[in-house]
Amino acid sequence: MLFSEDTYQTQGIDKDLCLIQMSDFNSLIARSQDCQTPVFALTPEQIKQSGRVLDTTIQSQTNFKETFSILADRIISLINHADCT
Repeated sequence: MLFSEDTYQTQGIDKDLCLIQMSDFNSLIARSQDCQTPVFALTPEQIKQSGRVLDTTIQSQTNFKETFSILADRIISLINHADCT
């Protein structure tokens, strides 16, 4: 089941119907699983890195949170649209 093409376009979803492109967050996901904590909630102590590596990882963590938030917003908007039609 699909929505109309216009519905996807108004939600910022391209014709390929890809909801979002997620980067590879392998090390963060592994730490997240080890700590049983969401990726975006990991503390520097849980990440167990320091210096530039920690800074880069924290930036990746921020990117993950922003990307996931965009995805969640798109899904919520699609659901709300479906409820209105």
